[in-house]
Amino acid sequence: RAELLHAAHSARLAGLHRPAGTAVRIARLLGEARSDDPAFRLSGLSGELAELLDLVRRPAAALSPARRDYRPEGPLRLYGLFTEPVVTASGYAGATVYALAPDGALRTLSDVAPGGPDRALQASGTPVPGGCALGLRELGDGGGVILTAPTVSPDGRIGGGGAVRSVRAAGAGWREAPLAALWERPPAEQLASALGWLSQPADARTAGGDLLFLDGLVTGAGFAVAAGPTLRLAAPDERPELPYAENLSLLASRPGLALRLIARVVPDRPDRVQVLAASWTGHDGEPVRADLGLGLLNRSHIPAVSAVSAVPAGLTGPREGEAPPALPIELDLLRRTVDRAVAGGRAVSAASADGELPRRLRAVGLSTGAQRVEALTDAAADRRHDVLGRLLPADPRGFALAWLATAVYAAAATESLLLAAWTPPDITAN
Repeated sequence: RAELLHAAHSARLAGLHRPAGTAVRIARLLGEARSDDPAFRLSGLSGELAELLDLVRRPAAALSPARRDYRPEGPLRLYGLFTEPVVTASGYAGATVYALAPDGALRTLSDVAPGGPDRALQASGTPVPGGCALGLRELGDGGGVILTAPTVSPDGRIGGGGAVRSVRAAGAGWREAPLAALWERPPAEQLASALGWLSQPADARTAGGDLLFLDGLVTGAGFAVAAGPTLRLAAPDERPELPYAENLSLLASRPGLALRLIARVVPDRPDRVQVLAASWTGHDGEPVRADLGLGLLNRSHIPAVSAVSAVPAGLTGPREGEAPPALPIELDLLRRTVDRAVAGGRAVSAASADGELPRRLRAVGLSTGAQRVEALTDAAADRRHDVLGRLLPADPRGFALAWLATAVYAAAATESLLLAAWTPPDITAN
């Protein structure tokens, strides 16, 4: 980890800010792993490592600005969408509100500073920049604002410069223009855009590109998405201080409840999405909107509904009887092979080589994956001797390239099969 941070510092001095930033993120993930942080995911570490090695191989792609370039813009009208608590492994916490601009692009306003999970709720009450008596959470909960002379970064973040001024404006509900248009795109099309967003370098991604806007019904099998698959609803953050898990458990206990959700894709799990905010019809017939990470719901917030409730207007064709989609178990074994190499290195890869995996991959049509596994196994076990029988040094470049090729293939195969799993049968047939 120390060597990685040293390399990141050297890269930053040389103007290679993109690999430097990726290396720092990897170092933070290693810190999470060492401290047994519940937010750590080995698959996330593998993805960041693959991005770093790919950047090292493509020097032109490694160039990026040292800092986000905030540029002045004209008057900006924003419609609040939802507010998300932010808690990082590096000791920062706060809140980010997502809002829609008239051009259809998402913008974010944030208050993140050193602190723990408790600070997330405090930060949600931070006023919008510019003197407007409107908190971030109020803006995210259906509020609206007009900013004059704001500064905006290329990825959609709004800065709080001294020249910015703000005034309250009318907001909009999720079923009202312009926000309602976010839910009109087919789920499979949204998924394709989100996966494309995830394939971009972290510092080149625009705000909210990984968000999914889904309509559907709670069923006994999961959440039946309109014109999409049946999914499980997962918490984006499992820290006990954030009420995601409890709120989702309550929503899932109401079969027949029609929900409108804002969620994030889970690239390696086609059977689930991470839910950030939800809306449903309350006891009085009025829409209820909730940021699931900021406030704890109770049963009085959600009306009792029947499991045989009719699909409301606009929710056409949820495949309610279907089980959540799944990827081939062989692909999951391939991804585990990639992750195992990250966790244990060359020796573990060589010792745990499974001669059956290439055969199983070929049996389900993943012949290129079988070739990648064989190449990785050969590279891990490649320890040659000189003419005197002495063990020669290992070839780290060969092993790294074999691992990178396997990781890239596993990610591409997962993306392709994930899109197929989310595509309705009638579209596939065409």
